[in-house]
Amino acid sequence: MTNFENLGLIFENLVKYFTFSYAALAGVILIIFAIILLQRGFDFKYTTIFSMPILFGFIYKGWFGTTSWIGNAILIIAGLFYAVAILQIFK
Repeated sequence: MTNFENLGLIFENLVKYFTFSYAALAGVILIIFAIILLQRGFDFKYTTIFSMPILFGFIYKGWFGTTSWIGNAILIIAGLFYAVAILQIFK
């Protein structure tokens, strides 16, 4: 059985062999997420709004270092609430 700390090896290998920096890996993940949303039929403004929580999550992770996966999940959920609030404002 594995634990969540072993998933860090995946990210270390992605950085070491694919993007060479954590900032580039965050950018690649963000671009892939945005492309998926655009392919599913979202408008560009909605794609950017829904991508903002992921961007803020990456910035938070970079500034404040390693947090638990529970903290990351809470941050993403809070970001999604933020995105819904922004959508309600612009309707």
